[in-house]
Amino acid sequence: MHNNPMRKGFTVIEVIVTFVILSILIFFAIYSFRYSIANIQRATYYLPQKAAAFDMLDRTIGGIYYYAVEKNEEKEKENFENYFHANATQMVFITVAPPYTEEISIAKLALEKKRLILSYAPLYQNEVDFLKPKLPQTTTKVILFEQVEAFDLSYILPNKEHISQTSGTIPTGVIMHITIRGEKYHMIFSISSNYNGSKAREYHEKYPM
Repeated sequence: MHNNPMRKGFTVIEVIVTFVILSILIFFAIYSFRYSIANIQRATYYLPQKAAAFDMLDRTIGGIYYYAVEKNEEKEKENFENYFHANATQMVFITVAPPYTEEISIAKLALEKKRLILSYAPLYQNEVDFLKPKLPQTTTKVILFEQVEAFDLSYILPNKEHISQTSGTIPTGVIMHITIRGEKYHMIFSISSNYNGSKAREYHEKYPM
């Protein structure tokens, strides 16, 4: 009478199946690791860049100056208005807090070829008539964001009304919707009259007319 011997080792098929399963698991582990590293690298690069750009916008828009200019049409009363022209896609204004300079400047925020660009130039210079300011051809341009897929501006009036365009009246806030590389952002920038007043006094003390 013969006893059945105990089975030892693996068959070739079992070894092959095990090898294939391990290879698949290793492949997905390496792919997940590389994907995580790529996300970390993108976040490390883009997040500080976006934060710096939003901070620059916050300071520049927050520093919008209540700069009075004469209206085009003649009226008996109140022939002056604030220099501020804006719609859903761009705005032009005077700011006491432009990037990289302390000079009061005329500025424009607009989307150009999927890039959100802040253009500005000193208000008091030969190329600009400060009584009837207009953005000159020679400006400093700061590219805030690239690969912008959607961009929209709206404005908050003192009575809390939201509008898509305004001219001659400075709002209390600017609402910006922007989509960058598939990521959507909703930002509200406050325009403070106290900030403008203190900054304007500080500027005119430093640069008297």
